[in-house]
Amino acid sequence: MYPEKVQKTLQRARAFIQAGKPTQAAFDLEKIVKKYPREFEAWFLLGHAKGMLNEHDKAEIYFKKAALFQPENPDIWFNLGIGYSSRGMNQEAVPCFNKAVTYSAKNNIPAHFNLGSSLLALDQFDQAATIFQNLQRIHDTADIQASLGIAYQGLEDFPAAISAYMHAKNMGMDSYTVNLNIGTCHFMLNNFQQSIEYSEHALMLNPNDSVAEYNIARSLLEQGDISRSIDLLTQCTLPAADHTRLFALNYIEPYDPAFVLAEHCKWASKQRTASTKLHMIDQSKERQLRLGFVSADLRQHPVAFFIERLIENIDRSKFSVHFFSDVKSPDVVTERFTALADSWIDISGKSDNTAVTNFIFKQQIDILFDMGGHTSGRIDLFIDRIAPVQASYLGYSATTGLPNMDYLITDRVLDPVGCTESHYTEKLCRLGNAFATYTPPSKHIDIGPLPMLKKGYPVFGSFHKLIKISPATIAIWAKALSAVPSAKMLLIAKGLGTVSGKKRIYDAFLSHGISATRLELRDSIPFEEYFITHNEIDLLLDCFPWNSHTTAMHGIWMGVPTLTIAGKHHAGRFGELVLRGLKLEQLVASDENEFSLIASRLINDTALLENLRLTSRGILNNSILCDHAALASRFQQACRQMWLNYLAENHEAIST
Repeated sequence: MYPEKVQKTLQRARAFIQAGKPTQAAFDLEKIVKKYPREFEAWFLLGHAKGMLNEHDKAEIYFKKAALFQPENPDIWFNLGIGYSSRGMNQEAVPCFNKAVTYSAKNNIPAHFNLGSSLLALDQFDQAATIFQNLQRIHDTADIQASLGIAYQGLEDFPAAISAYMHAKNMGMDSYTVNLNIGTCHFMLNNFQQSIEYSEHALMLNPNDSVAEYNIARSLLEQGDISRSIDLLTQCTLPAADHTRLFALNYIEPYDPAFVLAEHCKWASKQRTASTKLHMIDQSKERQLRLGFVSADLRQHPVAFFIERLIENIDRSKFSVHFFSDVKSPDVVTERFTALADSWIDISGKSDNTAVTNFIFKQQIDILFDMGGHTSGRIDLFIDRIAPVQASYLGYSATTGLPNMDYLITDRVLDPVGCTESHYTEKLCRLGNAFATYTPPSKHIDIGPLPMLKKGYPVFGSFHKLIKISPATIAIWAKALSAVPSAKMLLIAKGLGTVSGKKRIYDAFLSHGISATRLELRDSIPFEEYFITHNEIDLLLDCFPWNSHTTAMHGIWMGVPTLTIAGKHHAGRFGELVLRGLKLEQLVASDENEFSLIASRLINDTALLENLRLTSRGILNNSILCDHAALASRFQQACRQMWLNYLAENHEAIST
């Protein structure tokens, strides 16, 4: 027990704490604990005072001293938890809040809430959701609903997250964060117009906020409103906005390669000064080379369809394969790539590109491939020279603009010799007439009969993202529909499940005289259903200025060919690449007039379309587009030549 005089000092210290004067309280309490170190209250109050002063390391010591005397006091553990969480030490905070909950005589709502908040900070969304679900039943508040929304969002249950956030709004929490998060959830559900509306409200509450601006721009881009998106991205200060803007430039029509090149170079010129980090290397010409691949798309993604069998066929006596995976949500495809790798390094949790750059450098990679271009912030790794040879492959269909990116991997169809070299800062490395090969889906899906024979009318189809469905594309499709008056068209894309998304497409077609009755619009569908839906389509129509590639391959696998127009730049020749690889050059039109003529001719030639449905998989399997061993041979030859060029200090174009 404290003497009466000390009791009065303690009383004064409590009053100082209640009055928000922790410095004065600490002055008295430090004297008491020196003289009476075996008593509880002074240690506890001193910890409280130090916590108020944000001296949490000292507060931790004092609360632990107090716990020696009252180990089941919930206030001690609650305050210790607050101290840890205030310093971002949520792993340490969780057991403290758990003890505060356990030792409380009744529901300790603050302890439960802070426990849930610490679990959110640790991305333990499932446990956090359970805590906030229980809390809302006994003490429902806007804070609890907003936190529950964050937990659901972390669990990717976006409808439930929106419901919780809306509950918080209805309870008076009309905050920037809540509106921003609702917008993000709508974006993930392909409700792009709603995403824009809530993000705009967040921007109104926090003017000039770069995150809200970026979210609006991304939604506009996904809607296909490219010009407005680029305008917003241009003014947005978020680093990711620069990459998204450069990516968006590839969809402007008419496509201007000189402008796209200039903008990429302008971006590169504004980046930090590049460094050269070359390790001591064995300069033997024929030694085994270490190939590194940086990618966020080693999952169910178009890039995966075109690299898996290549990696499988690489001769490991001559090359080793090292993946630097930025995959956020691994799946069964990721597992297959992991098994194919000589080394697999997960960089997805490493946000510091400088640290990742240093780490990759230490792996002594000889040729490092970027698989994402400006679709990923990891392109910044290639500002520096961290491998003797650096190349862009598959994930980006334009120049990166980077001086230290030596090559772009392409072929003679996408980039005919003498035609497109001026579009790139990189030297072109052409892998014959096919720069990639296709891996069909692993699950067998039957090809149905020609749909128009059963329906009595033909169906054109498109699975293109709205960003690809340009005004010129709709004009070309409308002309084909006019040439075949009985035809209808099925469009499936993210964003077409909403009234606003449908209206944009209906209005665009109506401006060319095509009524909504001839169109069927559906939102994106699960992967297996996507393949099955090909059995409703007679002919796929390509998009411009960025052609089909993956969708054209999937289509022919399901017996449905794609009709295209020969383009004049890399991404405008994907359709031609696929059709020439299949020896179906008759489906490559020279212009939009021939496009509609061929569409009409094909629809009237049911025997040809039926035969293609029956034979397409065999044609594809026996084509250059599925000759994985041949591609691996060309790829390996190109890698060896890149290495020899490096040794000779001569980064010249390569053709295999």
